[in-house]
Amino acid sequence: MRAVKVILLLAFCAFFLASCSSGDNGYVTVMLTQSEYLNIISENPVRVRIGEDAVFEVELKNGYKFDDLGSGAKYENGRVVLEDVKYPATLNGATRKKNTYIYEYAGLSEYGNVSSSIMSGIVAEDTVITLTAQPAEDGIFLGYSLDKALSDGGEIVEYDTVYTFPVTDNVNVIPNFASVHTKLLKYQLNGGECNGAAIDTVTVSSDDSLYILPNSQICDGKFTRDGYALLGYTTQPDGGRDPITGRDASSANRFYGCGWNVVIGDGETEDLYCLWAKYSPAEDFEYTLKNGSVAINKYTGADAFVVIPEYIDGSPVTEITKDAFTSDAVEEVYITRNITTMRANAFNGCANLKRIYICDSLIAAGDMCITDCPQLSQMYINATYYPSMSYMLMGTGAIKFERLMTAQSPKVMLISGSSSLFGFYGERFEELTGGKYQVINYGTHANTIATFYIEVCSRFTNPGDYLIAAPEMFIDQLGSNVVNNILWQVFEGALEAFSYVDIRNYSNIISTFSAFNKSRQYMEAQSYEIGYKDFTKYGDYWSERPKQRSETYVTFGNGVLEYDLNLFRAKEIAQLNKAFNMIKEAGGKVYLSFAPTNVNGLSKRSQTEAAQRAYMDKIDELLDATRISEISTYLFTGQYFWDTDYHCGNEGALMRTERLAADFLAQIEKEEGERQ
Repeated sequence: MRAVKVILLLAFCAFFLASCSSGDNGYVTVMLTQSEYLNIISENPVRVRIGEDAVFEVELKNGYKFDDLGSGAKYENGRVVLEDVKYPATLNGATRKKNTYIYEYAGLSEYGNVSSSIMSGIVAEDTVITLTAQPAEDGIFLGYSLDKALSDGGEIVEYDTVYTFPVTDNVNVIPNFASVHTKLLKYQLNGGECNGAAIDTVTVSSDDSLYILPNSQICDGKFTRDGYALLGYTTQPDGGRDPITGRDASSANRFYGCGWNVVIGDGETEDLYCLWAKYSPAEDFEYTLKNGSVAINKYTGADAFVVIPEYIDGSPVTEITKDAFTSDAVEEVYITRNITTMRANAFNGCANLKRIYICDSLIAAGDMCITDCPQLSQMYINATYYPSMSYMLMGTGAIKFERLMTAQSPKVMLISGSSSLFGFYGERFEELTGGKYQVINYGTHANTIATFYIEVCSRFTNPGDYLIAAPEMFIDQLGSNVVNNILWQVFEGALEAFSYVDIRNYSNIISTFSAFNKSRQYMEAQSYEIGYKDFTKYGDYWSERPKQRSETYVTFGNGVLEYDLNLFRAKEIAQLNKAFNMIKEAGGKVYLSFAPTNVNGLSKRSQTEAAQRAYMDKIDELLDATRISEISTYLFTGQYFWDTDYHCGNEGALMRTERLAADFLAQIEKEEGERQ
């Protein structure tokens, strides 16, 4: 050991003496090596005082550049400079021929144009290019991105209209322009990264050609932060995890989950601050590693808020096994995006569990994965996958939900199945009621549960608002609380709707959620801004549906529709009334009307006045709603229907709208008269 120390000491002394011998009074020597295409004009080597810069005047052959001068040295404008010299140094003067690259840029667009100091084409390495963007009178400039436009997922590289850069690779620069009415989301990454790049802000524009609101960035790994999971976004930098107050329009700080609709006006910019949730320590879990993935077997920690790590020991956490969570200490859990499987009784007997954050990457779970957790009422869903059914007929519920979120009171909310989807014109209803009300047509599908829509609507109900229920003759419309896959399809682009309900009011939520996610696993992901072209902003289906030639036209079987009193089941009616009373408690009124129906599709019994009167009497007796209509008003002959006995053609939809507006106005007039 002593011999080693002596050798090191001698080496240090030799280095020190060499440094001192390279010059007098604190000078050191710096050399630039010669190469074939380099002409060194100035003195070489040079002696400089310690702490000063070593400078070489040089000439490089045209089309060549230095390969690698060495650490700290740089070449610019005919000079090689090594700053703040401390020790003797030798700089590498080796050169290489400059590469050539393809340079491209987008020019004229609808809302602006851009000019370039260099034409597109093949350019030499390190060529300096300047782009200058000029927005049109009705346009705004969003910034320059590389390879892809912002709307296609491109990343901003420069916000200023003037962008100067050297070419160091093939490059395609996209100047991004938009209408002055465009909604902009500006993501503040809060210590995070975007696609591995440590940047502070990412700006995204939204196309408002169909949808009212943009959706926030999904949780697909684009935004990351070491040691944290992306929980969602807040509109204030101080964060805060409480979506109950955070999403309230009266609150200064709103919370949005990943893929949620962001409330913003035309031409406005909304700052969204990434809300990061720190992973719970890996040592708080018992887990097993199998086939490259981790299964959580037991949570052994004592935290109230548990964030399941996305990775443990470098492997993705994909499963939660039986009895993994049984702690009374746990109040909230973030089931992060890599988890695809939850076994039966995964959460079992967690007495104080109130809220779960969950992702649409879950594809294998049933309702029995959460058992004996009586306080679990809130579920917040983060999207990890873009919509795949937005172009389908039932996949357009986001239009209706956006309108519900943004419509001003007093408003009218129509709850029904597809008879209202095809048989109602919101804009015409607004005209007929004097422009006093904003209308949301929440007609979707007869086999989705009306109670869910009503509870969601209650969260946006204010005094002076009206809910009109017009149920078809199905148990789903008359109080069932059993969720099915169709409901998930309807809300695919508005998953936050599920955060507005108490999930204890419904069954089959987790099982249908995972089944829906699995069904679209291999479907092509769409954009949030792609929608079914035949819908209006009111949620109405408007495409051309001509009148039938025959009054006796029927579609799905003559005589199958029935005003059946057995549809009024005590349990379901109680659930429907509970939902109605949520509207009333918020200050709204609940009216009841009827679905437009092909009279030829009714059974002989149901075509009689007696059967219809008995059905209406049952409604008056059992439902906590004011009936404003007669069944007969909404029985049309077959020529007014299209592809089913509930789907009106254009003329039938107009007739139904006019009759419903008349019933609505008559009831309001009646109530005003009773108050006088």
